[in-house]
Amino acid sequence: MKNFGKLFGEGIGAILILVWISAIMALARLVAGPIVHRLSGIGVLLFSAVFSGIGLLAAR
Repeated sequence: MKNFGKLFGEGIGAILILVWISAIMALARLVAGPIVHRLSGIGVLLFSAVFSGIGLLAAR
């Protein structure tokens, strides 16, 4: 029974991160709707690749 306290104590941080990521994704989908309709499929793919690359470089 001692291990359950440790498990729940560490799980709260992970749940909060999941909630924040889900909220950011929902807002991004709401804002990106008009942009996606203006671009072609290749344009959306290129934009996503550039945005992901910037995120990876920033996280380094």
